[in-house]
Parts: sequence; C-alpha cells; structure tokens
Amino acid sequence: MAGREVGFIVDDEYKAWIENIKSRIKHSQIKASVKVNYEMLDLYWDIGRDIVAKQKNAKWGDAFLVTMSKDLRKTFPNMSGFSVQNLKSIHYWYNFIIPMKMAYSL
Repeated sequence: MAGREVGFIVDDEYKAWIENIKSRIKHSQIKASVKVNYEMLDLYWDIGRDIVAKQKNAKWGDAFLVTMSKDLRKTFPNMSGFSVQNLKSIHYWYNFIIPMKMAYSL
C-alpha cells in the first residue's frame, strides 16, 4: 500500500461531524464581526469626542475635517469611514448620544 491513498467513505458520522465544524466556524465569524463592530463604534465614539474637544478648545471649526479626512485616508487607504461627511456624522452622532448618556447616568 505504500504510495497509495486509501479511499475515505463519507458516512453519517462524518457528515454530522463536519456540519458541527461548519456551524462552529460560522458562529465564530459572527462573533468576530460583532466584536469588530463594537470596536469600530468605540473608535468612532473616541474620534467624535476628540473632534468636539478640538472644535471647542482649539476653535478649529469644521474646516480641519477636510485635512483630517485626507490624512486618515492616506494613512489607511483600505479602510472606509474617514470621508469628510462621515467625520461630520461621527461628530453629530457623538453630540446626539452624549446628552442621552449623561441623562442615563444620573
């Protein structure tokens, strides 16, 4: 038998086992996506907070968002979410959520 491959017969036990493996892979993919989404929301929250702080303390207004967008898109060309409009949305989202967050913590 040296050098010859032994055939494998797919039986019900194997079918059940491989379906279980596939299910676990799919479940892990979903869990990973949820974790990535959570981390992205956390990142957007931090960016929104930083934008608001810079606009307040440095008095930069909205003009710096164009430069910020260019800088981030240049550094992370394969990552979406850093257009000027999206940075404005992140800013608005932070300003919209922060009062509700403060109200719930009272």
